Amino acid sequence: MFKKISAALLSAAVIAAGIPAGIPVGRAESVPAADLFDLQITESGTLQDGGTYQLPLTFSGSYSAGKRTAANADGSYTGPAFVKSANRYAGLCADYSGQAGAVKAAMNDGFTVSVLFALDEVLSGECTLLGNAQSGGFTLVTMDGYIQFILHVGGRYVTVQSQTQVQAGTLYAAAGVYNPDDGALSVYINGRLEASVSAAGSITHNLTAYGVAGIPRKAEDGNGYDGVAVTGLTSPKGAFFSARVYSGILTAGQILTDYRTALGLGEPETPQSVKEVMRLIDAIGTVTADSDEAITAAENAYAALGDTEKKLVENYAVLTEARLQYRILTAAPAAFDENRIALRFGVMTDIHLGPDGAEARFQKAIDTLDTFAGGKPDALVMAGDYTYEGKRAEAQLLFDQLRDNYDPEQTAMVIAYGNHDTYWSGCMDTEGWYDVLKDLFCLQAEDSQPRKGNHHVVVGGCHFLTIQTASYSPNRFSEDTMTWLKNTLDAITRENPHQPVFIATHGPNANTVYGSSDALDGAVAPWGYTTQLEPLLSQYPQVILFSGHTHYGVTLERAIMQTGFTSVQAGSVTGLSSMEPVDAANYLNPADPAYTSTAQGLLAEVDAHGNTRLTRIDFSRGEKIGEPWIVPAPDDNGDHLLYYTALRGKTAAPTLNASGAAARPIGETGAEIVFDRPQDGALVFSYSYTFYHDGEKVQTLNVLDDWWNYPDPADAPAQVAQRFSSLQVQRPFTVKITATDEWGNTSEAITAVVEDNEESARRLAAAVDEKIRSIGGITLDSRPALQAARAAYNELTALGRQYVTLADQLAAAEKAYQNLWMPDPFLTMDGITGGNYWPSVLILTEKENGVHYRFASTNYGVRAGFAEAVRLDGAHLRLDNLTVDKYGARPILALGLSSTVRDPEGYGDGAYALLCLNFADGKVTVYPTSGGTVIMESSLLTGSSLSGVVDIRFARNAAGEMEMTIETTSGQVRGVIPASCLAATTLTDLDHVYITLESWTSDSAYQFDVVSFHGGETRCLTGYTKADADAAAQADALIASIGEVTRESLGAIEKAEAAYAALSASARELVGNYDTLRQARAAYDALPDAPVQPDTPADPDTPADPDTPAQPDTPATGRRLPWFALLLLCAAVFSLVQIRRHRFSI
Repeated sequence: MFKKISAALLSAAVIAAGIPAGIPVGRAESVPAADLFDLQITESGTLQDGGTYQLPLTFSGSYSAGKRTAANADGSYTGPAFVKSANRYAGLCADYSGQAGAVKAAMNDGFTVSVLFALDEVLSGECTLLGNAQSGGFTLVTMDGYIQFILHVGGRYVTVQSQTQVQAGTLYAAAGVYNPDDGALSVYINGRLEASVSAAGSITHNLTAYGVAGIPRKAEDGNGYDGVAVTGLTSPKGAFFSARVYSGILTAGQILTDYRTALGLGEPETPQSVKEVMRLIDAIGTVTADSDEAITAAENAYAALGDTEKKLVENYAVLTEARLQYRILTAAPAAFDENRIALRFGVMTDIHLGPDGAEARFQKAIDTLDTFAGGKPDALVMAGDYTYEGKRAEAQLLFDQLRDNYDPEQTAMVIAYGNHDTYWSGCMDTEGWYDVLKDLFCLQAEDSQPRKGNHHVVVGGCHFLTIQTASYSPNRFSEDTMTWLKNTLDAITRENPHQPVFIATHGPNANTVYGSSDALDGAVAPWGYTTQLEPLLSQYPQVILFSGHTHYGVTLERAIMQTGFTSVQAGSVTGLSSMEPVDAANYLNPADPAYTSTAQGLLAEVDAHGNTRLTRIDFSRGEKIGEPWIVPAPDDNGDHLLYYTALRGKTAAPTLNASGAAARPIGETGAEIVFDRPQDGALVFSYSYTFYHDGEKVQTLNVLDDWWNYPDPADAPAQVAQRFSSLQVQRPFTVKITATDEWGNTSEAITAVVEDNEESARRLAAAVDEKIRSIGGITLDSRPALQAARAAYNELTALGRQYVTLADQLAAAEKAYQNLWMPDPFLTMDGITGGNYWPSVLILTEKENGVHYRFASTNYGVRAGFAEAVRLDGAHLRLDNLTVDKYGARPILALGLSSTVRDPEGYGDGAYALLCLNFADGKVTVYPTSGGTVIMESSLLTGSSLSGVVDIRFARNAAGEMEMTIETTSGQVRGVIPASCLAATTLTDLDHVYITLESWTSDSAYQFDVVSFHGGETRCLTGYTKADADAAAQADALIASIGEVTRESLGAIEKAEAAYAALSASARELVGNYDTLRQARAAYDALPDAPVQPDTPADPDTPADPDTPAQPDTPATGRRLPWFALLLLCAAVFSLVQIRRHRFSI
C-alpha cells in the first residue's frame, strides 16, 4: 500500500505555500471588544447585539435559544446558544443601515469575523455561518465541511479555505481576517492559522446587515431586513455560541487568546520543549542535499511533543515544507522509455461545435494530434463542452466528425460532458447524449455507466474514467457518481497499484492547475472548480485528472499540479478564454485576440514501465509547447508526486535589467516603454507599470506578457516593447516597471523617464524626416515605406510635429501613391437608407467623393446605414478624413449587422451584431458576446492614426472564420469575429446583411467621409492600378471596334488579341467583353476560305491557356500579301507545323 503521509504532506504544502512567511501561529495577547457586531445570548434566551451600535436584530424561520455544551480536543464550552434544530431557512440578521458609512469605512481598513459553533450535521455544499455576501460583502461558511472565508475585493470574490475539515458534534472557533496592508485574507480554526491567500484591491459592499446562519434578506417593502435567506444554499443546523465582527485586524495571538479564554484555558505559556522544536526548525535554513539530518532532528523532536504542545509550534509549516523540498531535491530525475511506448492518446476539451468555423478548428486539432502521434492514437480523451447549446444536431456534428476521423474499435473514445452539453436549460441529458454517441462507446468495461455519463474504458491495460458533473459554480457530483468512482478506483488500484489511472471531468480540482487558484486566478477559480474531489482522489495517488471548462491554456507550468494526485489542465480547442487574473480590471489585455484564438491540447504517452509523458501542443500553430511533462509510474513512497508541486513557485523572482529600459512619448497621451525581457526564473506572467508625475503616483497599468504567442519560449523577442495610449499622467513622468512570474513572484522595479522637451522632439522629428526621405520615387511597391513614415509621424507629439520639415512631402507622396490605384464607385445619398431621425446630431452631406458623416453630439444608437443588403464575405468599406472633434467619454463608431432589419431600432438583447471601434484606446470590441470580446487592439486604430484613408474589409480565412481587417495609412490590423457574435438574433444570413454606421457612446463628436461601400457580390476595384484599368479599357475599345465579323475583320481581331495578350493578369480581369473577342475569332475562323490559324507564342508572363485566342500569323505591319504569296506562305507554315509541331510566328 502507499504511504498516505505522502498525499497528506503534498496537500499541506500546497496550502502552506499560500501563507506569507513570518505570520505567527499565535501568542497570548489582549483582545479588543467586537465593536461592529457582537451577538450575545443571555441565560434567559434573549438575543442582542453587544457591539458599539447595538444593531437591531430580526429573525426568520424556526430557532431556539438555550444552554448547550460542546467540546473538542482542547476542552469544552457550556453556555447559552442560538440553536437551529433543523436544516431550514432560519437565522438572524443585524441591520447596520443607519451606520452604513461608518461600518464600511471601518471594514475597508481591515476587519475580523469570528464564530464559535458546533454543528449537529455537516452537510455538503455551502453553509453560511456569518456573512452578507451578495454581489459584494463577505461570508464565513462551511464548504463540504471545510471552513472558507470569502471576501469581494479587487473586483471579484477571493476565497481562503482551511486545512481542517469540520466534524459533527465538535466545538470550533472559526475566524477570518482581512488585512489590506499586507493584502492578505486568512482563516483560523481554534486559534491556529490554517491558510492565507493574497487579496488586493478595494472591498465591494452591498448589503448593510450581517446574517447568522444565512445571508440577510431585504424586506419586501424595501425598509431594512426581515431575517435571512439561504435560497440556493444549504442552511446549517447546530448551536451558535457567539458571532462577532471587529473593526480591526486581530493578530494571531489575539485570536488564540480569544479561543482559549472561551474554553477557560487561560493564557498559554510556551514550554521549553516547544521552544526547542521551533529552534531546531529554524536551524534547518535553506534546504540542500545535506539537510536530511537537521530535518530529521526537528521531526523527531516534534513527534515527541504532546498534542497540546504541538499546537504551539508556530513554524511547523516550515518543517513540513522543508521535508518536501528535501524529497524533491533528492528524487531521481523523471525518465521516459522512448523505445518502449505502450500507449498513445490525445487529450482535448471545450470544442464547442455549432457556430461557423468550429468544425474546421476541431479538424485542425485532430490532424495536428495525429501528426504528433505518428498516426491514429489509441484513445481520445475529451473533457467536455463539445457544443454551445447541448442540442442533438450539435451532438451529431461531434459524432460525425469523430467517426469520419477515427475507428472507435481502434481509437477508444473517452468522453466526459460539460455544462454546455448537459447542464444549461435546453441541453440534452446524458441519456440523450448516449443515444447519439453510443456507437462510439466500443471499449467500455462492465462497470461503465455510459447512460449516466460515467465511463470506464480499458485500453492496452490502462484504465480511463469519466465522471459526470451534476451542477456548476462550484462544480458538484452526485452521491451515486462519487460512490461509483470510489468503488471503481478501489478495484483498479487493488489489481495494479503501480499503474496510472486517467480520469476526465469538466472542471478542475480547486487550487491546483492554472485557472483554479483562488490566490492567483481571480473570479474564474471558484466559478470553475470543484472542492469535492480532493478528499477522495488524494487516497489514490495513481490518478492523473484531466479537466477543461475554464478554457485556460497549457503554456504555463501551473497547468500541471501534484497534490495527493496529479491534476492537468487540458487547454481548449475553441480558443483560450479571456483571462481574469487578480484585480483583472487593471489589466489592459486579459482578452488579447491572439490569445483567444489559440487552440491547445495534449498528447499523452505511457511507456512499458507505467511512466506518462505529456506533450503540450499548440493546435493553431502545429507546434510543441515547451518541454514535455513526465509523471513517473506510481510507487509505494509516493515519490512520483514530487515533480510538479506548488513548491515550484518558491523560486527567485524575475530579474529586470535596470540599464536596459528606454521610453519615448507617442502622441499627446501615449508612450512606448522598451526594456530587456527577463532571461531567468519562471515564465513571466505579467508586467506592471506605475506612472509618477512630480513624485506622485498617478496610475498603475498591468499587461499580461504574450507567452501564448511563443510555444517555444526561446522564440520570444529579446525586448519587451509596450505601447500605451490615453495615459492619465502628465509629462514629464517616470514609470516604474516590475515583472511577475506565473507563481506570483515579483521582480525589483526598474525605471524609465518620458519627456516631451525641445531636444527630444527635434531628435524624434529628425528620425521621421529620414523615413520620409527614404520613400524615394513613388511606385506600386511604396506602401510599406509610406506606412512606416506615416506611423512614425502620427506617434510624434504636437511639439515634435512642428519640427518635421517634410510633412507636406509625405502627404504628397501618399496622394501620389493613392492615384496609382483605382477607386470603387463613390457612395451617393441614394446608397444611404432613407430617413435621418437625428438631423441636428447626425449631419449627412453628399460630396464629390462620397457621403460625409458628422456626429455633432453623439448618443447611443444614432445611425445611418446602407440601403442594400450585401454578402459579408468580401464586403469593403472605405473611409477618409476622420476627425475626432471631442473625445468626451470615449468616441466609439459601431458597425451594426443584421439580415432582417435595415435600420435597427436598438441593440436590445443581442438583436444584431455590433462591431465597436473605440478611437480613444484603439480597441475593436464585438457583441453579442459575454461582456463583449476585444478582437483588435492597436495604436493604429486611435483617432490620431485614422486621418487618412481607412479600409475596412470582411473575408473568410482558410479556417472558415470571418475576419475583419482595418488598414490605415500607417499599417494593418486583423481580428477574427467570434461565431457567437455572428449568431445574433437577426443576423440569420451572412449573404444578406444590412450594415449601419452608428455612434455607440455619449458626449463625443467626430466626422468622416464614407468614400465607397460594396458587398462581396461586387468586384472590388481598389486592388487594381489605374494603369491596369486604362489598358483594360483600351482592350475593350479595340474589341468593340471589331463589329460584324467579315473577311476584312482579321486586322481588328489581331489588334485586339495583341492588346489583350499584353495585359497583366490583374488587368485581364477588368476586360469586360473578352467573350466577344473569342466569339469574333471563332466566327472569323469559320468563314469560307479562312486561313488556318497556327499556334502562336504564348505570353511569356502568362501560363498557356487553351481558352486564350491564338494570335494570327501575319506580318507585324498587318498589310495583305498577294494571294499566291499568301498561299505559298500558308503551305510552308502548314508543313513546318506538321513536321516540327513547334510554336513560332512570322
